[in-house]
Amino acid sequence: MSEFGENDSVYGNESNLNNEFSDRKEEAIFNDPHTSEKENESELIDIYTELQNNPDTEYLASLYVEILEQTDRCVEVVADALSELKNTQLIPAVAQSNMRSQANEYLKAASHIAKGESATILVFGSYTTIHSLEELEKRMGYMYEQFKKVGSETLSFDIFVNEYLPILDKYLFSEEYEEEEHPSVRVIQHVDSDESRFDFLKEGNFLDSDSIKMSYSMSLLGKEGDLSDIVVVDVPHSHALELDRDQYWNLLREYWVDIPQDERPVVVISYNDLVPMDLYDKVAFTGFLFSEGGDDNLRNTIKLAQRLVNIKKGVKSWDQPTLISVKESDYDKSEDLREWEHITADTYQSLKAFLTRANNRNLEYEETIKRLKEDGIIDDKLSGSKSLIFEPGMVPTPPRTILDLGTGEGRIGGMLARAGYNVLGIDLSQEMLNRGEERLRDEGAGLRGERPSPDLSYPALQKLGGEGIVKGGIITDDGEARRKYIAARGDFLSLYPTIENLIQNWEELYPHVNIYDFFDIENSPYVNYRSDGTPFTPTYFSDVIFNWHTFNEINNTLDQKSVCEAIFQLLSPGGELMIEIPDTQVDPYATAIRRYHEQHPEVPFGTVSDTRSDGGDFPPRYFPSRGEILALLQSVGFEISPPEDVNTYLITNYDEEGNRELQLKELVIHATKPRDIDWR
Repeated sequence: MSEFGENDSVYGNESNLNNEFSDRKEEAIFNDPHTSEKENESELIDIYTELQNNPDTEYLASLYVEILEQTDRCVEVVADALSELKNTQLIPAVAQSNMRSQANEYLKAASHIAKGESATILVFGSYTTIHSLEELEKRMGYMYEQFKKVGSETLSFDIFVNEYLPILDKYLFSEEYEEEEHPSVRVIQHVDSDESRFDFLKEGNFLDSDSIKMSYSMSLLGKEGDLSDIVVVDVPHSHALELDRDQYWNLLREYWVDIPQDERPVVVISYNDLVPMDLYDKVAFTGFLFSEGGDDNLRNTIKLAQRLVNIKKGVKSWDQPTLISVKESDYDKSEDLREWEHITADTYQSLKAFLTRANNRNLEYEETIKRLKEDGIIDDKLSGSKSLIFEPGMVPTPPRTILDLGTGEGRIGGMLARAGYNVLGIDLSQEMLNRGEERLRDEGAGLRGERPSPDLSYPALQKLGGEGIVKGGIITDDGEARRKYIAARGDFLSLYPTIENLIQNWEELYPHVNIYDFFDIENSPYVNYRSDGTPFTPTYFSDVIFNWHTFNEINNTLDQKSVCEAIFQLLSPGGELMIEIPDTQVDPYATAIRRYHEQHPEVPFGTVSDTRSDGGDFPPRYFPSRGEILALLQSVGFEISPPEDVNTYLITNYDEEGNRELQLKELVIHATKPRDIDWR
């Protein structure tokens, strides 16, 4: 019996559905990009027939066909809404392919569950296990209702972007699958481990079963041990983590200290307790990947580890000093960004994404402090028992001091400073930083109405102020803005020592700015620590931001992982990382990535290198898929809760003939460092 009811119109007329299925099965409605069309179509028809002939599952077979019908109608509506834009053909095409692929995954899952098995399938790029027909029906019913809601409307472009794009966005991406070598895997188990948790490693083509070794001895990972490509350490509960903690320390500080990073195994700590892993361990064992939350997260993390291993073995990367030198030269010589930043970026959307989240966090902080005062725990000066006030997770981290990576001229960082936040901007190019001083004056003149420059950032800030999103007013005085916005030269791959050097020399470099005020040390609920456990008090940030595809300048997954680990260290517990990257499923990046990979199959898919005017190549950039970047951030310790932490917007512009065209589709990802903490 369906939750919709036997006679609910969601399933339509049964005989009509059978005819519809027969009529349409010759079309590419079941096309799965990872199998041949005929093979896949035949398999799906057999599954559909099997489900239809089973009284317990016939309603799911009917619902499947209804979903396909709504998919086509939904795609027609999207295409119509985007018809006034140029270069948008790929959006409805990708959506249709992914909608159908997701429906096909559900159909296959129904067959397994009907036989008394659980079904592990890909749902929006991540592995998910479904255990019952009831759970599957809820997922399929939700999918149907979402498609029906969109398909029943006539949408203008603006309504689609503002109201319906968030509904369909998860279908506007897909994962790219490459033929990868299977790395060797060693699973180190605890006496309380459930060995069956790792059966999936041998299923299908996930990994080569001959390359998997199971053992109970951590000593195998020492200097003379067997260093497999991937090491999965199974931690069934917090007590096991407590027992083995010293051995993890020895791996990082004694056994592997002489082993080059690219020769060390990728280590996955698989933590399976209901009690969250202490933040202390994630900070202390930076370099490991962490998997929490059950078997599905473990699958995704091992898949990421597999990619990291294959990149280690095959990537031919620039040596870092040469890469930094070349990039710095390129940025120094680049044309004035003001001439085209409004075409390839949307300052209003970037600022709105950050400030909206910041306002919510500030409100939560203020309400918490108010409650603590009412309860008599603290007084008006926040004095009292700090051990009591700042118990793990009790007080949220308000946005105060922001690290703006790739700050350039201060397009975003300078505006956040004028919105009242303290901002430390880091950029590789001294020329960009010099231009930033000129821009600061021009932005101030515009805000004061002295010299309008509509192509700068201040109109976006003014608009947000008018919408009530900028709280506390906009700073128009340039002197005050300079005290709020500090810009310094540095590179991402040396981020931690770059920040530490700035802090140690702060008074000499920035005598006009009090370091304790800038980093809000007095009101800091937490003290940050280096990976060796020593206090690192002044250098914490409530927020870190990557804007305008700067993250993609880090040219491979391994280095992106290293930078994310450094950011995780530098953030205060409860702090947030915001990354803006292009959606690689939409042109121009979709075509550019595919063409480059066809010409250079030896590099990881997602790599792009533009050609210089002299015929040479710029240093490569790497554009991770949505699923990959989410897995990466979660595996280094961040918390992400899609869909509220993953948003999108479209960047459009007008061509010379006055036609509006799509420039980019942007992903905005918010990742949070856990707030609960035990420093011991």
